[in-house]
Amino acid sequence: MITHFGLGGPVTLLMSLAIVDALVKGPVSIAIDLKPALGKDQLRERIQRDLDRFGKRKYQRILEGLLPRKMIAPFVEMTGVPAEKPAHQINAAEREKMVHLLKSMRFNIKGPLPMSSAIVTAGGISLDEIDPRTMASQLVKGLYFCGEVMDIDADTGGYNLQAAFSTGFLAGERAAAYVKIEQKSFG
Repeated sequence: MITHFGLGGPVTLLMSLAIVDALVKGPVSIAIDLKPALGKDQLRERIQRDLDRFGKRKYQRILEGLLPRKMIAPFVEMTGVPAEKPAHQINAAEREKMVHLLKSMRFNIKGPLPMSSAIVTAGGISLDEIDPRTMASQLVKGLYFCGEVMDIDADTGGYNLQAAFSTGFLAGERAAAYVKIEQKSFG
């Protein structure tokens, strides 16, 4: 998904950890195929067919059949073809630029969104320091962990939520049992 703040959606979430790690090493860019159902030759034929069929239409109107409305102006700018240019005047080099951008639109990644916008996180308490049967800290008695405070992250699709719910339930049950035992020993 292309959003008001940049790239988003499930695929972006799946790639986010690798992207953040890669950004530490240098610039990162992503190429998106806006027409994955068509090979380059099929796309060339489609564009040529549209240009031939609607030769008097302006370039930006031709794009209405290829792109979402909000992408047309940026696409026009990226191709460098004047928006008002009649379709029958679009030359081979301009058509090739269209094909190239539709099959490989490149975005430079500046960085992740701030933590306040995070949907998933990575890092946290090492799993080596947690008893997986109780979610108890192996270093601090009476301390229990759950969810993404631990060094776990998973693919999108509810896996992080399931991990949070499951570890939260287990940690809560075990913490409550611990408190009950501690109260008896002080009571």
